[in-house]
Amino acid sequence: MTTASWQAIADQLTTSQIADLVARSEAQGSDREEQSDLLDLARVYSESNLNALVHFGHLALPDGAQEPIVASVDEQGEWVRYFIETSRTVVPDGDVDVTVHGMQYTDGHIRRYIGFSFPDMGVGDMGVVRLNMEPPLARQLAAALDVAAEEVDRLAD
Repeated sequence: MTTASWQAIADQLTTSQIADLVARSEAQGSDREEQSDLLDLARVYSESNLNALVHFGHLALPDGAQEPIVASVDEQGEWVRYFIETSRTVVPDGDVDVTVHGMQYTDGHIRRYIGFSFPDMGVGDMGVVRLNMEPPLARQLAAALDVAAEEVDRLAD
């Protein structure tokens, strides 16, 4: 039996994955190819959920973590579970976001990062540039932005 839509496997998905698929479905319409793309994405989500259960079932999500995003193999061949802790929208209409996210490994250790994403008017992953940084670099970036803002304010007077 062939599955015709992502709704047929919704019981294998998380609430946020379903919400994502619903939003994408409403934005894309009912074109057969677009619906096939949504089904493919739902299958990716479902596979990730199964991998998370198999490889991370013995571990609780890290403190502060919201629902995990995906479980997959990283560049070093290790299983990791990606998660988001917080997300802040800096420019609502401009899609500028700052997130705290991380990776949890099967041995329980965790790496957290600060993510900064903004629209890319040129080339980029679906039109968005994403930068991941550790706290020291984030503090340097914040200080540099503050100095630049002060300079613009000073020169505007």
